[in-house]
Amino acid sequence: MLALHLPELLEWPSYNVGELVARASPTLRAAFQRVVRYASLFYAHLSFGCEESAQEFVLTQRLRNGAPGGRYGNEYGLATTLFHAR
Repeated sequence: MLALHLPELLEWPSYNVGELVARASPTLRAAFQRVVRYASLFYAHLSFGCEESAQEFVLTQRLRNGAPGGRYGNEYGLATTLFHAR
């Protein structure tokens, strides 16, 4: 369960432009849309996307190349997203 708790234990001394833009967003949905827009500038190995419908908003995060990520990478990605969403 380390991957689930790691984001809240790490210190984040600075933010990149994409994270600052997300933090300045008026809503959580707008923040995630901005993450999708700017994240590839800072996380070249990841691909982000979002899909919207009337009742649902789905955020995806995938590796661009290589084998699919394992359990711990997926858990860390989810935990980091939830940490920043708080």
